[in-house]
Amino acid sequence: MALRERERRKRIPTVEKTVSLTVTPPAPGERDIRVDVRRQVSGGRKKSQKLYVAFLALVVFLLLSPLFKDGWSYFRMSREHQGLRERNEELLTVKETLLRELADLDSPEVIEKLAREELGMVRPGESKVYRTIPTDDIPARERLATGEALH
Repeated sequence: MALRERERRKRIPTVEKTVSLTVTPPAPGERDIRVDVRRQVSGGRKKSQKLYVAFLALVVFLLLSPLFKDGWSYFRMSREHQGLRERNEELLTVKETLLRELADLDSPEVIEKLAREELGMVRPGESKVYRTIPTDDIPARERLATGEALH
């Protein structure tokens, strides 16, 4: 029987716990002695508390991670929205300019100007004048006598 008891004790892990005992003498006029027994938290209990805190932190992280993802998406989409709003303002400005040009096309002066500049048209009896940029082949000024033409 004693052999079985020793084997059983070997299998059961023993935990050492530190206990502090404080004895306070009685105060004058009292008869009772005060005894305080305090037990320190065991290493196994500290480990379980650490595991509990780690598990709790993991749960909080998993609960808050969608909020971080949604916050990042909101930030990215708000920047994109701002860019689209600026692009929309630019396009509205272009639209206003084109509408003004379209309204100006009804006037005969604008039609004549476009015909001369864009299509190279001239009125009967007018000659067309070409403006050139001087290069080495084309001199900046050519001295011509009256009635001469430069070909």
